[in-house]
Amino acid sequence: MELNQKENEIHQLEAQYGMLPEILAKKNQIEQEELPAKQGSLNTINNRAGIIIQTLKFLKSVQEDQAQDCPVCSTPINPVQLRQELESWQQDMKLQLKPIQKEIRELETAVEELQRLIKTLERLQRERLDKDKGLQQAKNAIAVALETEINDSVNALALLNQAITEVDQELARIRTAVEQSNQRIDSIDQDLENIKRIITVLRYRQEVDNLFSIQDCPDYKEVEAAKADLEAFCDRLLTIGEAVQEVLGNSAKEKIDATRAAISSIYRQLAHRSDFPDIEIDPEKYEVMAVGYGESEVALRLLNKGDINCAALSIFLALATSEQLTHNIGFMVLDDPSQNLDPVHKERLAQVLDQVLDKKQLIIATSEDDFVEQLSFKLTKPNKLYRLGQWTPTRGPTIEGNG
Repeated sequence: MELNQKENEIHQLEAQYGMLPEILAKKNQIEQEELPAKQGSLNTINNRAGIIIQTLKFLKSVQEDQAQDCPVCSTPINPVQLRQELESWQQDMKLQLKPIQKEIRELETAVEELQRLIKTLERLQRERLDKDKGLQQAKNAIAVALETEINDSVNALALLNQAITEVDQELARIRTAVEQSNQRIDSIDQDLENIKRIITVLRYRQEVDNLFSIQDCPDYKEVEAAKADLEAFCDRLLTIGEAVQEVLGNSAKEKIDATRAAISSIYRQLAHRSDFPDIEIDPEKYEVMAVGYGESEVALRLLNKGDINCAALSIFLALATSEQLTHNIGFMVLDDPSQNLDPVHKERLAQVLDQVLDKKQLIIATSEDDFVEQLSFKLTKPNKLYRLGQWTPTRGPTIEGNG
């Protein structure tokens, strides 16, 4: 197809411009005859024009009212008349130059176009030769493949198409046979999968039968009996747990009811809040609630850290000093009770602890000197101060008593 395209392009160019030798001859004629002739005419006119220009320059340098001799041939001349004649000739030469220059440009353009046309034809002829060589190689390859001789009178493409058709038919036949074989193989694979499933089900069935057979052995019956005993024991434990939970719940409720007033009283003395002056413990959720003027809110969401510590101290001191809940131990131990309290809270805590001393002996440990000072001022009952000094691994801390 590409070879035919190249030949068509060559035929079109040859039909329009002629054969390549004719185009070369026409180009040579223009370059060697027509163009030199026009350039010669142009040079002749240009030479005459140069002489006229120089003569006009000379005439401008002489006086117009005086006769002069020609500087070349010494002939007397009239400067005015001669200048007029030369200027007239100059105009005629300009008119002669324009068509000659136009013809020269047209001839040069024609030469360029012919040169491009020659290159195009030469390129197309080279490409045609290359395609023809490739076609010949393809013919030879087809002849070898088809095991036949191909001459110019035989259409190699037709032979190739016929061979391709035969190959396609053979491939279709093979494809059909392969598909039929694949269908049989797929059917066999499906049967094998079904057999595997049956074997798996039978194996599981055997395992299930083996498991059920275990129920008849003495060990299994012994395990079942132990399981029944364990379940009965767990039921009893659950019953006991529920009873304990109920007792603990009732006990907690009794403790809350018994210490409600004491907790509120101690908290009022410590916190002195105007918005939520009281606290109480929710008997259902066991949450500490801040209470004030008919409203209640979870204390952790509302109170600052100092007030929360005041609430904790109030609950602890109320439970420890309650008449109904008190224990036989006659003292209480407070470890750094003033932490996160500001000075005002520390002073109030010291006053509350002085009231606690009416019911319990107190052992208070603190590292804050200002709280020690408040205790020394607010505690009205007999007390004693011990300071722990330097500590060593063998002897422990040094202890200094005061009071």
